[in-house]
Amino acid sequence: MSFIRNSRNTPVTILAQGDVSFVGGSLILVANNNIPGPGGFYGGGANRPGFGPGGGISPGAAGRWVGPLNLVPLIGGSGGAGNGSTQGGGGGGAIVIASSTAITMVSSFINAQGDNNSVGGAGSGGAIRLVANSIIVSQGSSFSACGPGGVSTCGVVRLEATNLTFA
Repeated sequence: MSFIRNSRNTPVTILAQGDVSFVGGSLILVANNNIPGPGGFYGGGANRPGFGPGGGISPGAAGRWVGPLNLVPLIGGSGGAGNGSTQGGGGGGAIVIASSTAITMVSSFINAQGDNNSVGGAGSGGAIRLVANSIIVSQGSSFSACGPGGVSTCGVVRLEATNLTFA
């Protein structure tokens, strides 16, 4: 399932009063060119800085994720700076999934990557937050909240649970 930005560019919020299960699927909140994922920030225009609190400043500089590690408020990745006539990459989106009971992931993937722009700066990864009494992440499940620029462009993945299991 892919999420696209709404008119206010808010992060994706999923609230459940029971179990949440992801089986063999993916949630996609990635940036596309200079357009950010939901809750992320735009890449800069030609020779312009990227948007967001960690937007790339100098031409071709990558964006970086800047925000509180508890992900409150929830924000996505910052955009990379444009370079020459090329736009910078947009920042990855942001999602929170909260359940009153349990979240289970089986062979599933949550992706909040920033956009790679081969000439302009890359957008940073976004933010993924799961909150429940119990979180089970089975083998074959994964998260990605990095931009294409390596560790310096990673966002944040936060799992909050009394019982956290990685199978």
